[in-house]
Amino acid sequence: MDLFLCILAKISSFPVSNIRNKYVAKVKPGEHSLVIPLGAKAKINIEKNTSDIPTGIYKLELMDISGITWKTDIAKE
Repeated sequence: MDLFLCILAKISSFPVSNIRNKYVAKVKPGEHSLVIPLGAKAKINIEKNTSDIPTGIYKLELMDISGITWKTDIAKE
């Protein structure tokens, strides 16, 4: 399984206990992604046990239903 599919599998099984929703609209794991409804705000905790992911710079990209995206880089050391 390539790294992209491995990451998708992990996101779809993202633990709800690692999502702290701030508002009524809830962020939750979906079939292939995190579902982030309009008006939702949450703090997402990514576990530190990332030993199976190679060192490098990864891009986190969030896209809403209208296609607007937010991007940031995350370094795995």
